Amino acid sequence: HVRRTTLITEERQKMGFIPRPPTYFTHAMEYFKQKYNRVQFIVTSDDLAWCKENILSEHIEYSTHNYTIDFAILSQSDHIIISFGTYSWWAGWLCKGTTIYYGVMPPSDTYLGKVYNNNSCVPVPDDEYNKWLPVI
Repeated sequence: HVRRTTLITEERQKMGFIPRPPTYFTHAMEYFKQKYNRVQFIVTSDDLAWCKENILSEHIEYSTHNYTIDFAILSQSDHIIISFGTYSWWAGWLCKGTTIYYGVMPPSDTYLGKVYNNNSCVPVPDDEYNKWLPVI
């Protein structure tokens, strides 16, 4: 899941919201490509045009559904790469397997940097398959 439109404003970035760079998604996809023989990525986003220009792989499909169907797809996925916000977080929580999240914390002098410290929003794994892994 790629959340972008609400994160790219100057006001939101001053609060500590960090848009995820294309390299984050590339590195996360590489993790899954190396771990599994067969992968298929389904990209859901509020900015599909950006995704189609910046997140490229031979194993990608871009979802053109609405956010409710996208959420159902994400929550039923074997594994997930999330961006930011409760939509991504809940999709990761409901996902069957590994959830990859952006491992860069907001700057400590921002609103989010003061609220979230040391991955305080990352769930503790309940078994060896349901894990949350940071990627940069």
